Amino acid sequence: MIRAFVYPFAFVIQIIRVFFLTLWEVWKNREKGKALVFEEVIKQVYFTGVQAFWLISMFAAIIGLGAGIQISFLLSSVGNPELVDKVFFRSVILELAPLTTAIIVLGRSGSAVAVELATLVYNEEINTYRALGINIFRFLIYPRLLGITFATIVLSVYFAVITISVEALLIYFQAGVPLPIYLGRIQDELSLSMLASFIIKNMGNGILITTICCIKGLEIIPSLTEIPRAVSRAMVHSLFAVIVFSAVMAMFLYML
Repeated sequence: MIRAFVYPFAFVIQIIRVFFLTLWEVWKNREKGKALVFEEVIKQVYFTGVQAFWLISMFAAIIGLGAGIQISFLLSSVGNPELVDKVFFRSVILELAPLTTAIIVLGRSGSAVAVELATLVYNEEINTYRALGINIFRFLIYPRLLGITFATIVLSVYFAVITISVEALLIYFQAGVPLPIYLGRIQDELSLSMLASFIIKNMGNGILITTICCIKGLEIIPSLTEIPRAVSRAMVHSLFAVIVFSAVMAMFLYML
C-alpha cells in the first residue's frame, strides 16, 4: 500500500533526474560526436515525423469531418457562431491536437524506442558501449529525446491545420459560412497564452514519452521475456503521464 502511494512520486523524480542528467551530459560532452548525434536526430525526426504524416492526416481529416458536421448542426440550432467556433477551436488547439499526436507518437516511436533499448540491454550491447567509453545519455537518449520532441510539435501543428481546414470547408458547404469569415474568427481566438500552452503541451508530451520509454527500455534485466514487458510498461506509463500532464496544463491555463 505504501509502495503504491510512493511509486508515482518516485517515478516523477526519476523522469526529472534522467531528463536533466541527459542535458548535463550533452552539455559536458558537447564537442564529441556531433555528426553522429545529428545523424541520429535526423533519423528520429524522419521516422517519427515524416513517416507519420499519412496517419496524422487520416486522423485529422476524420476528426475535422466529424467536428464540422457537429458544428453545422449547432450553428443551425444554437445560433451563436462565435461561441461555437471558440469552443471548437480551443478543443482542437489545446486538447485534441496534442493528445492525438501524443498517442500516435507513443504507439509508433515510443514503443520502437523501448524495444530497441531493451534489445540492446538483452544483447549486452549497453555494457559494451560503456566499456568503450560511449556516453549512453548523449548518444542514445539525447538524439531520441530531441528528434521525437521536435517531430511531436510539428505533427501537432500539422494535425491542427488539417482538422481546422477540413472543418472550415465542411461548414462552408453545409452552413454557407464563408472561409474568410471563419478564418477571421479563428485568428481572433489566437492569443500568446494559447500558443504558448500549445507548444509547452507538445514539448512536454514529447519529452515524457521519450524519457519514459528510454527508462523502461534500459531498466530491464537481460531476459528475452522482459522485452515485451518493458514495452507494455513504457506504453502504459507514458500514456498515463501524458494524460496527467494534459490535465495539469488545462487547469493551469484556465486558471489564468
